[in-house]
Amino acid sequence: MSSIFHTNFSRLAFLVTFLYLLPTFSDAQIWTRIYWYSSGTKPDDGKSIVEAENGSLIVAGGYLGHLVKLDKKGDILWRKSFNEIEQATDLTLTSDGGICLVGFNRTKKQLWLIKTNTLGEKLWSKKLDDNDQIVNLLQNKDGGFTILTVVQNQGLIITDANGQILTKMMASGFRFIQLQSGEYLIPDGAQLKLLNADGIPIWGKPLAGARSVAATTDGNFVTMGYDETNQVLYLTKWDINGNEIWYKTYPQLDVRPYQYLWNKMVVTSNDEIAFIAHTDGKSAFIAKTDADGNLLCSRTQELDNLSVILENLIATSDNGFALVGTRSSNSSNGLDNDLFVMKTDSICQTADLEIYYVEKGGVDTVYSNTFSYKYGPNPCHPYVNFEIQPTKAFDGKMMLVIYDALGRVMQKEQVDNGNLTIMTNELPGGMYFLKFYDNGKAIGKVGKLAVQR
Repeated sequence: MSSIFHTNFSRLAFLVTFLYLLPTFSDAQIWTRIYWYSSGTKPDDGKSIVEAENGSLIVAGGYLGHLVKLDKKGDILWRKSFNEIEQATDLTLTSDGGICLVGFNRTKKQLWLIKTNTLGEKLWSKKLDDNDQIVNLLQNKDGGFTILTVVQNQGLIITDANGQILTKMMASGFRFIQLQSGEYLIPDGAQLKLLNADGIPIWGKPLAGARSVAATTDGNFVTMGYDETNQVLYLTKWDINGNEIWYKTYPQLDVRPYQYLWNKMVVTSNDEIAFIAHTDGKSAFIAKTDADGNLLCSRTQELDNLSVILENLIATSDNGFALVGTRSSNSSNGLDNDLFVMKTDSICQTADLEIYYVEKGGVDTVYSNTFSYKYGPNPCHPYVNFEIQPTKAFDGKMMLVIYDALGRVMQKEQVDNGNLTIMTNELPGGMYFLKFYDNGKAIGKVGKLAVQR
């Protein structure tokens, strides 16, 4: 009898342990991608992300597409651009099944609200203001929209469901959320402000360093910030009246520089808290805590020394997370930006970086006032052709230099005339940068070359 009891008890203990561990064996999609597009001068930023049907993702970004829809594996389904804006900064799925996004036209100094159907086809657009400041938005319970800008004077804009402006109020910030009770929470780096549903201030708390805020399922909220004195990241949970519930610091997490912590936190349906950051720009960082702020997991994903700025993250329906950002340019070299997206599972597991080629085998053109060139196919293997288009004669001492992501010289080619074919079969697959020199002096703009294997 004792033996039978012991055996059954052991089986039961094994079953309980197995069921407890089962959620960690996630079938969540895991991938990390840079979406390589072209060598033009327009940036392909990633600013905001939402999850749509069947695990697909929709990104608000730049010239690659103000809206880019990805399937659950990260492949592009469609991308849409709109004449009104140069950059989309935020988006939301609407209650009628459509998509709404906000963005700006820096050339004309205009802010726009754009509504599309589920396929990203424009239904209407409304100009909101005459400025080019960063904005974000959410949809209200009545179907209208609230938009926040960093403009102090009338920075909070509320519209109806058709984008008609109902009111503008004096509030500003970089990101905001709406609580279950309808109030708005806005961190601006110096203080945290609570506004009612009409935008009227209720209270303000001096919270220097608090840069991200997220609502919890119990009607309270969490802020994330950076203690500059002690150089440590912290989380604080508050009740609706601004009273502190708990405060946790994470000295084991190196997440400098702190100024990039805006909008970098999300609370899941079971009140777990996930947040992202980057250290030197060469890696992406994600961590997760339980509802009381105790660290559950963290992960630093190396990004092959490509400078990446993380912008936003969301919790996904497979219990994982999706991060969006930008492989930032080096403005001194004239490099472009590229869209960056990372998909993780529930325990912070990530995948190695890969390059997704949006256009395969195309011909790119790099323009400047004094020197331009075309090259292709791009991506290439095992060769790439160049057509040089200088606006002035050169003396036969022109050189093409190919650099890797670390700035190391990988290949040099003498340019003897206007056309050039070089073999790339000695280069490992990956992304490279092109620079021309005349008598040792750099000319023209930097180009991007993808080598496939």
